Amino acid sequence: MVTGDKVAKTVQTGVYPGISVVQLGAAIPSLPLTNQPFLDSGGLTLATAGGNDIGDSSTDAPVPQAFTWSNRDQVLAITRSKGLSITWTGGDPAATTFIVAADVDVPTNSSALALCMAPPGNTDFTIPPDVLTNLPATRARAIQSRGVVYVGQWNLASPVGVSAGGLDFGAFLPIFVGGKTVSFQ
Repeated sequence: MVTGDKVAKTVQTGVYPGISVVQLGAAIPSLPLTNQPFLDSGGLTLATAGGNDIGDSSTDAPVPQAFTWSNRDQVLAITRSKGLSITWTGGDPAATTFIVAADVDVPTNSSALALCMAPPGNTDFTIPPDVLTNLPATRARAIQSRGVVYVGQWNLASPVGVSAGGLDFGAFLPIFVGGKTVSFQ
């Protein structure tokens, strides 16, 4: 269970092998999220009931600081041979900013994803053309492919530790992420 200022959400298991996740709000392309914010400020509490091998635990973490993806509205049709520049303001100056560019091509049953990370303190990053050329071009018919770009922040340098009997390592890593559907040309 993850609890914040407004309500509590149950963590989903089995969605990603070995990882338990909870999505707390906003609208991200291709994920079933509402557009209702879950967190305003303050902190988060992760509480687990444990099981046969791992004991109960409760861990507190701060709510990630919001940032603004400054050029979000200009990122629409991306010419892969020119790269992709992303700019942002605000957020956690100690957090790493990540940019994900991905495209799925249904007719060929192929997909590709690029994950790039900007060091803490940066406010811009460009995914180089040679990375984007590995993504399939978005098809004209929307049902045949889907291109997306996500920009988020996570504090990889100091994740909040989770301690429980029987657990060798645990981390609680809240992230702030925004995304949109795009086309890759």
